[in-house]
Amino acid sequence: MTRIPIELLMDGITWNSLPGKWPFESDVPVATHSGILTIGGISLQVYQLSNGQRVIAEEDLEKLFGKEILAKFAGKVQKFKS
Repeated sequence: MTRIPIELLMDGITWNSLPGKWPFESDVPVATHSGILTIGGISLQVYQLSNGQRVIAEEDLEKLFGKEILAKFAGKVQKFKS
């Protein structure tokens, strides 16, 4: 399976465990680890979920792309409760 560049960047992150008891039994993915991804001098808060998916905090997506561009993708961006 071909990996996209953002996945390769996230492989280099130092992931820190978040407080909690794992494995956590839930149908809803929860954040188990956090880290910082730096792109073009912008630091982004990222999380690894219990299902293995990695996500970028919404506020940091706004920092990276701007609210106007992010709004164009509002229906396509999956949101998670923190």
